[in-house]
Amino acid sequence: MVDRFGGLLRAIQVPSTQDGRMLAFLTALFDEDLERQTAILDAADEDESAALSALIGSERLPEPRLEPELELEPILAAFDLGKFQAVIDLFLAEPAVRNADLVVQAVLNLGVSERANSVLDVVNAWVASGDLEADRRLARDLTELGHLVSGACAGWADWAERLGGDKRWADAAAVLRSQNDGWIALEELPAAQVQTVADGILNAVGSHNHDQLRSCLDILCRIAAGVVQYAACAQYCDVVLEFLGDEENVSAPVRDTYVTLFTAILEGGPSKADYQQMLRRTSALWDRIRSRHNVEWAIEILDAALSASTPDRDQLNTFGVQFIETARSLERLTIRQRVEIESLAPEFGLPSRAVEREAVDEDGPAWSLLDGTLVGLYSLLPQAVPRFTARLHALCAPAEIRGNTDTTATDALSNLAERADRLVVDTWHAAHAATKAIDVARPRDRQILPRQRGVSGFIRALEDSLES
Repeated sequence: MVDRFGGLLRAIQVPSTQDGRMLAFLTALFDEDLERQTAILDAADEDESAALSALIGSERLPEPRLEPELELEPILAAFDLGKFQAVIDLFLAEPAVRNADLVVQAVLNLGVSERANSVLDVVNAWVASGDLEADRRLARDLTELGHLVSGACAGWADWAERLGGDKRWADAAAVLRSQNDGWIALEELPAAQVQTVADGILNAVGSHNHDQLRSCLDILCRIAAGVVQYAACAQYCDVVLEFLGDEENVSAPVRDTYVTLFTAILEGGPSKADYQQMLRRTSALWDRIRSRHNVEWAIEILDAALSASTPDRDQLNTFGVQFIETARSLERLTIRQRVEIESLAPEFGLPSRAVEREAVDEDGPAWSLLDGTLVGLYSLLPQAVPRFTARLHALCAPAEIRGNTDTTATDALSNLAERADRLVVDTWHAAHAATKAIDVARPRDRQILPRQRGVSGFIRALEDSLES
């Protein structure tokens, strides 16, 4: 445990909780760090101190000899303040053997750093030349630092080439998750590097790193959703979609990010051929994952398809009918899910079926709490207000459902924000001036903020507010 989490276990000299102090004390025993053991015992009460002392077979550690207080040199002062990047910079500016242990700890505390490799090279050179004798703790830390450096990637192309290479890389998914936010964005890379990324992903399919590719597919989908409008990234998006189309087991995070990718592609105005291909891919995915647990996903997909313009209405209707007929065949759906499915049916050319409002789920929300109330919706999403209104009327009997699509701070918007008993604010499709006006009239904790895009996301957020 210390070998794996040493940097974390040594980050705080004396933790504030009893459990934390126990872990820190065990680490100090392992490190033979008398000063830290004593500091932890000083912070403990009598009972805790006795329990800790029992771990070493004595009631109290000998007090360390007090030295005259001296002014700390800058690198030591920076470490004590937790300024680990400053420690690294100071060390590399003036490398000193006496600070080797300190800088290695700083790098481990900081995590992946652009200069971690430089620190490792300097300290390893001293060890190899005999200028530095690594004690047990420093040897462990150098091993951990080596693992950290070996997992670092300079960017997307570096990561993809290694993923698609000949060697097994068991940390590929973890590296992507922890580091990609610090890389140059995919859309800002030269076209040749984007092609390298696409090739690396393609080469990993069916290879010894296939499992790593599967584990980070949600990240790849999210990135694809953000770059669909860039022509240079088209090959990357195609590779991600192709890989997704062949996957049998699609995780919940991947399903969620796929909705974002699907929405981005349709909103980008694809050609008729690309549009048809996207619908076919999504239909095939629904065939593989269709179940009661994935009905929410299906409803979100249908909402997204209806919100975007279509170059092939017949193909869209066929697509919607497939989803709805399958969803209708599933058992144990909630009343809200049934209502949403039947509200969507006419938009794809199917007659809707009646849903009994009395068939309330025992564990579900009491939609009747909205009876006689004023429910408000702010959204700039096309057709959001009438669709939201139709679905809500099928669930309950509000006195009024009032929508607003203003893009500036109007009196009507402020009035709705002040008077609504429940107010759903679609921050996905909104104007900044309008949401600012809502914030002035109504505190954020009295606004219902959907976590998903689309009308289904609004209804689900309202449902969550009733449950809480």
